[in-house]
Amino acid sequence: MKTAAVILILIAWVFSGLHAQIRLVGQHHHDAFDLTVYSDTTGTVHPSVRPLMINNEGISNDTLFLKSVYGWSPVSGKHFSWELRPLIYTGFNLNEECTGNHFSVGAGLGQTFFYRSDLSAYFLFMPVTTSFDSILNKGIDSTGVIPHEFRYFSSSGNRYNYLKMRGGISWKTASWFHLFAGYDKTFFGDGIRSLFWSDNPAPFWQVRATVYTRRISYVMLYSFLKDDNNEDPGIAFNNKYASAHYLNWNIGRRLQLSFFEAVVWSGNDSLAFRGYDVNYINPIVFFRPVEFNLGSPDNVIIGMGGRLRLFKSLNLYGQLILDEFKLSEIKARTGWWANKYGLLAGARTFVKFSSAGFLQLQAEISGVRPFTYSHSNSMENFGHGMQAIAHPLGANFREIWMKASYNRKKWTYSFTINNQLSGTDSLNRNMGFNIYRSYFDSRNEYGNTWLQGIPRERTTIELKCAWWVSVGMNLTVEGGLRMFALRYDQEQKNEVQVFGGIVTRF
Repeated sequence: MKTAAVILILIAWVFSGLHAQIRLVGQHHHDAFDLTVYSDTTGTVHPSVRPLMINNEGISNDTLFLKSVYGWSPVSGKHFSWELRPLIYTGFNLNEECTGNHFSVGAGLGQTFFYRSDLSAYFLFMPVTTSFDSILNKGIDSTGVIPHEFRYFSSSGNRYNYLKMRGGISWKTASWFHLFAGYDKTFFGDGIRSLFWSDNPAPFWQVRATVYTRRISYVMLYSFLKDDNNEDPGIAFNNKYASAHYLNWNIGRRLQLSFFEAVVWSGNDSLAFRGYDVNYINPIVFFRPVEFNLGSPDNVIIGMGGRLRLFKSLNLYGQLILDEFKLSEIKARTGWWANKYGLLAGARTFVKFSSAGFLQLQAEISGVRPFTYSHSNSMENFGHGMQAIAHPLGANFREIWMKASYNRKKWTYSFTINNQLSGTDSLNRNMGFNIYRSYFDSRNEYGNTWLQGIPRERTTIELKCAWWVSVGMNLTVEGGLRMFALRYDQEQKNEVQVFGGIVTRF
């Protein structure tokens, strides 16, 4: 990996220059930003790569989002500036019987440093103490992992203490090249979910190089991951690595196509320590031939996606992921276990009401066949920190999202419906649901079907109102009502919750 970093830095140095300040926009933001990027008519914006580097995208600085993207600057000079942002996480969650109530408290600080106009660094740090419902508590107690974060460092009863942290250095060396190194998340896709790479797992150490042009965005992602080895479980996580390429191509002003490939491998094999395999550092390569040439058991995943803009602001998008498959087995319809793939499709549109604000409507459906993303052991599956890198449900599922949000000035009113249906494993039979279970363990060779296994269905309906204290800082005062129904095997649970709080999302 040191060799790759040196090569990227040398390339960047040769083409170095001075440009506008580097500002990155992640997955959590105001709807006004989505309105800006998904209503673009120039065909030069690449919103499916997050964090999005706004300087490269030709986005107007007059948007509601960008007007307040700046923090408080105690130091602002010609060549150096320093911005501070408060990080707050306080909230409550009360159910109808006033049992199992949950409260969360967290406070921290975000800092961003800018040197000249092409180099920046940021650091976000927030300790949090919180509690979860009984369903999440079971998962946390078994894995020691907080959802979407890493391990908690202490607990008391049903309360957990953990650290939420992000940081990195960004270097925009030319109008077409950006280099990032740090500890953060990455997201590829236009939807709520991603079957390629999502923000579901904990942040991870990474080196990310991005080449930008008006029509093409090409990302090279080198990742340093951690996971528990299911063949030798223990307290300490072991090293695993991933290398990914993501190409987004704007074809005209309405159509975008994207191509994705990734390979995951263990830091140790049966012979010796591998570390970051130099064979996967090449920025322009197809991983499957390399894997075949190495004779390795590494896990290679490929995919393609796209987005089509109809009329002025209706966007249709989709993704197809392929893990393993044989066309002959698909034609034979034998239910072969290794026909592993997933599909995602969605639509998003905006309705403007002049000075009265705007409405965003979005619907999405996704599904992944059994055993997809899994491997012979957890050190080579498509996961990090005991959580799926792509879709949070793992595999063998179907999910539907419907969302409507109305925005006027600093107010956002949203209504969301989410339905999840999974076919889960039993103790004696592997149904391809848990990507951390070896696909050699108690599986059926043939006769596998989508959603096979013990059915688990969860429906969530949420109504929320949020007032944006600071749009650019993602700081809101919010409250709402949440209803969910859970059906698992022969058990059913229904609950109504009232929630609220002051939250900084990052």
